Amino acid sequence: MPRSSEVALEEGELEEGQLELVADTLQLEEERIVGVGGVTLRFGDQAGTAASFTYDRRSRELSLLDGTWSRPEGSTRFTEAHLDLDADTGLVVRARFEGSDGRLQLTGERAWWDEPRRLRGEAVEVRTCGCEVPPWSVEARSVDVVLDEEIRFRGGWIRVCARRLVPVPLGSVPLSGRRSGLLPPEVGYGRDGLLLRQPAALVLGPHADLRLEPEWRSARSLRGLLSLRNATSPHDGGTLRAAAGWDRVTGSARGAAQVEQGHAQGPWRAAVSGDWWSDATYLSDYGGDFLSRRAPWSEVLAVAGAGPLRLEHQSVRFAGAEGLDQRPLGAVLSAPGLALGPLQVAARARVDTLARGAGSLALEDVEARGGGLLTVDAGQELGPVRLEGGLRGAAWAREEAAGWSEPWTELRGRAALRLDSWADLGPLRAVGDWGLEAEVAEVEGAVDTVLFDELAGPAWRLGPALRGRLLAAAAVPLAGEARLGWSDRGLWPEATARAGLGQWSGRLQADPAIQDLRLGWSDGRLALEAGTLRHESLWQVGAGAGWQLPGPLRELRPAYRGLAAVDTWRLLSHGPSLSWVSRCDCVEAGLAAAWAADRAVPDVRLDLRVY
Repeated sequence: MPRSSEVALEEGELEEGQLELVADTLQLEEERIVGVGGVTLRFGDQAGTAASFTYDRRSRELSLLDGTWSRPEGSTRFTEAHLDLDADTGLVVRARFEGSDGRLQLTGERAWWDEPRRLRGEAVEVRTCGCEVPPWSVEARSVDVVLDEEIRFRGGWIRVCARRLVPVPLGSVPLSGRRSGLLPPEVGYGRDGLLLRQPAALVLGPHADLRLEPEWRSARSLRGLLSLRNATSPHDGGTLRAAAGWDRVTGSARGAAQVEQGHAQGPWRAAVSGDWWSDATYLSDYGGDFLSRRAPWSEVLAVAGAGPLRLEHQSVRFAGAEGLDQRPLGAVLSAPGLALGPLQVAARARVDTLARGAGSLALEDVEARGGGLLTVDAGQELGPVRLEGGLRGAAWAREEAAGWSEPWTELRGRAALRLDSWADLGPLRAVGDWGLEAEVAEVEGAVDTVLFDELAGPAWRLGPALRGRLLAAAAVPLAGEARLGWSDRGLWPEATARAGLGQWSGRLQADPAIQDLRLGWSDGRLALEAGTLRHESLWQVGAGAGWQLPGPLRELRPAYRGLAAVDTWRLLSHGPSLSWVSRCDCVEAGLAAAWAADRAVPDVRLDLRVY
């Protein structure tokens, strides 16, 4: 019978759908169909090839010789296979299974599909890496694989670079990032001597994970770290991190905690973000890098709201000081934007309590402040020209022993004239608008704390402004805006930009108070980055470089990073790192050293990650 001939079974005879068979020769024998030569088969979302096949129409079993069978979970190459198409199970002999992700591979004498996503095998080698010679694999007498979950094995060996290394009577290998079990240990050395840490992960449910990390430092004794993550919906979730232990150097228990949690359901919302240290020098002793050890304060922020009402709390503790600057409770009532003809009107009112004290409940110098803010905006288009304007008025007062003080008032007006523009630059299009902006404010009274951040600024300002974007077919490679204004404080320039042009990337934020610039370049093998941050008397620069070596050393990736203070001409931290990544990204090992201005001994760290 010619190869193009097909035999289609009757509609509904197989519960899973229609089976299509193609072969060089086909033979029908009562309840059996036999095919030889160039066999191809299709059954729903499964397909196969073979040198020959036999299909029993009564038992719905399909037997194949020397072929492959593909299903959504992966494909199997075999010498012999016996499949039950009705139950979606089967046996394969001298099989090699490869998962759909190209990483999971199983080679063995015999393997069974017990369920669509469960595979068992005998005399099997299992690997989760697509390398020809994987950095590691498991050779076992028997395995039980639940796809996308885990591999359980008995009578096994851990093989490293195809050589038996460690016998393991029984064990398991996770196939999912969310699985309970031990993670690779972490080893380090620094001012506190030898550091050993053994992370363990615990899955608490479909939306929550717990990570526990017992840590031992030879100079300070034991410490325990905890990290809890939950994400019940796109608008609910957060993290909790905590650490506690006994410090042999200070002879006391020490710890820290950090929480970020948010919830939003309809008009209701609540969130908290904050950190806490047991003592002012905790971060300088236990901080991971130079910048985290120099954190100047700890802060707790909390907010709860319903509709237009929002309640706030804020407390700040500065490093080295026991006192707190607090806003124990603040309340904000907002009116959404209301259209009155060409005008857009919005209003807010707020009341705050401000205090200073030695502790969370020991408040001193408590005072109350209250005020309101009204904003009116308008705009009109005249052809390519657009006119914009707005008026903001605010007033607030402070409660004193004799009653409320004279109100502090501010009236701020702004106006702008803008012209839209665009230009085609080959495959790119530049879109922007040019403008002239003016702003002026009238202030009466004196209150040292501004309640509304929108009003902080110069008394008057005048100058040009530009907003623009560079558009590509699938991205925005360049976007930003800039203003150059003259004000009562002198020249007042402002600029923000972000860029991703080919191998270049960058980010800029600058005004007279703070300047932050980051630049990067990468061609896939060599990566360079540099940046600078300047704020008042603080001025720091940082730079780093990483390189993937060529040729036979391409698995090695050296890097070097450093941070310096320009204002004091001091090198704050620097150090090299060397990582090794297997060719199929299955194993990553790294060694890093860091010298810091607050450390007499460099920190050395060794990391190992197995995927």
